[in-house]
Amino acid sequence: MNFKKYSIFTSILTLFILGCAFRTIAINEKDSLIGTYRYLKDSIPNANNKFFEEVEIKSDGSFTYKNRIGSFIRTEVRGNWKLEGNSLILDSPSSFKDLIETIDCPSDINKDLGCYLKVRNQKGQKISYMLIVNGDEKNIIKEQYDNSYIKDVTMFENLQVITTSGLYSKVLDLPSNVDEKKCYQAIVSETKSFNNEEWLFTKGKINPRGFNGKYTEYYLYKVSNLPN
Repeated sequence: MNFKKYSIFTSILTLFILGCAFRTIAINEKDSLIGTYRYLKDSIPNANNKFFEEVEIKSDGSFTYKNRIGSFIRTEVRGNWKLEGNSLILDSPSSFKDLIETIDCPSDINKDLGCYLKVRNQKGQKISYMLIVNGDEKNIIKEQYDNSYIKDVTMFENLQVITTSGLYSKVLDLPSNVDEKKCYQAIVSETKSFNNEEWLFTKGKINPRGFNGKYTEYYLYKVSNLPN
């Protein structure tokens, strides 16, 4: 074997070994993720004793998420997961897709009051909610029910709808083809949904996102690692 052929052979062998090593690391990382992760009430100060959150990551690529707030509000969602680096991506095909759309303005609205917004849940029912305009909490509109008027805001790009119960908070981008009348309808889910939502998997624990879409101050810990 001459030197040139030996160099080519060595390079191919090196790439093969490195490829196998990276694949082994990726497989081991995914294998270590498999299991059930749960919220610990003692993991953050002033924790809610009636709050429960758990996600089961299964080896077949599926997950089951469970959440309970208080005595009556319960959520269970099933979907699929994938791991990209340390990002755990959760998606549930059956999750409700939030929607905000331009609508024809009602004939009896007062145009001088500003932008008109009609808010419903996924069942078409009226709900109690708050609004934040453009992510600025100074522009918070509290104690809303059914319809809202957004006053003194001439230019805005998104609305954050927050249900009064605090179970839902979502930023909704406004349609690009806005008409001059500025009348919208927002249809939101009052339960947890997963639309390619990104959580963090680090050091054997998971940092989830809350109902406001932001990372929580707590982690979900693997059940098998919890003390008895």
